[in-house]
Amino acid sequence: SAADSAVADSVALDSAKNFKAKKRTRIVRETTVNSIDELKGRYRSPKKALFMSLILPGLGQAYVGHSIMNYSRGAFYFLTDVALLSGWHYYVGTKQDREVTKYKKFADTYWRQSRYEAQIQLQAVPGATDKLGGRNNHRDTYCQSVQEIGTPTGTRLLGGCVDPAVAPQNYGDFQREYNDQDWSVDSVSHRRAQFVNPQQFYEVLGKEVEFITGWDDATTPTSSISYADSTFFKVGPDGTKIAGDAGLPITDHQQKYIALRAQANDYARMQAYFLGGMVVNHIISALDAALSARYHNKGLYQTETSWYDRVHLDGGLAWVDFQPAPTVNARVSF
Repeated sequence: SAADSAVADSVALDSAKNFKAKKRTRIVRETTVNSIDELKGRYRSPKKALFMSLILPGLGQAYVGHSIMNYSRGAFYFLTDVALLSGWHYYVGTKQDREVTKYKKFADTYWRQSRYEAQIQLQAVPGATDKLGGRNNHRDTYCQSVQEIGTPTGTRLLGGCVDPAVAPQNYGDFQREYNDQDWSVDSVSHRRAQFVNPQQFYEVLGKEVEFITGWDDATTPTSSISYADSTFFKVGPDGTKIAGDAGLPITDHQQKYIALRAQANDYARMQAYFLGGMVVNHIISALDAALSARYHNKGLYQTETSWYDRVHLDGGLAWVDFQPAPTVNARVSF
């Protein structure tokens, strides 16, 4: 009937109104996905950034770009690497080389093979085959650093150096070959630079006490350093041990040489600190570049919003005892 139809229309109208009243209005966090064209040229590969900074600190951060922080961190890693490399070159290269040259020049000035060999000759016992009765335990090292076995003459000279008492003639030839008593410092330096292993030669001079007799201040008008009993001691002009002298002898030039070598070795050990710092800097820069690229790529797919965009409001009308009542709900998402 017409009345029934009017009632149905009225109910439908009320339902539509109620639906609209209850419809929720929501402020949501905006998320966008950029198109392929928008992404082209902006995506940054984390792996590429990692390897770029692993090779050259800061390069990966410059590759990611798009942020003053990326460029600033890249500059910091790069300058740190330059500073470490400069320090390594200065201390391990320049200063160490300078100290090495200094202690070699010092030995060439104040240590003579002729003095050392003269003492060896006094110790030699005819028929002995144990490197002078064990008095010069590093004689082999010394001889092998000086004379090479490459020719019959070289083999003969080396044999005379190692075992002076076994082949006196060969040892005499060796002494004459290296008789530097009246050589100039430049001549001594030139000859020693041509040794088979000059680095080993200069090392044994400072490490082993048996080479002390080669220093020019090991012999004075009143005493000299010689082998007595079981080690080296100061002895008087008559060759007997000076009463009251005990322990291993030292000379001023010997101690100065040891100090010069110690300084050079200190600079050499600094190499580990500089190289270690460079390795750590490369690794940290590489990891930072990879994370920066990943964070950058994440921003391409998601638009960050302000804090108020994270507040969600729900409102509408609710019927309480057949009376409309407004309702409002609020929540914050993270």
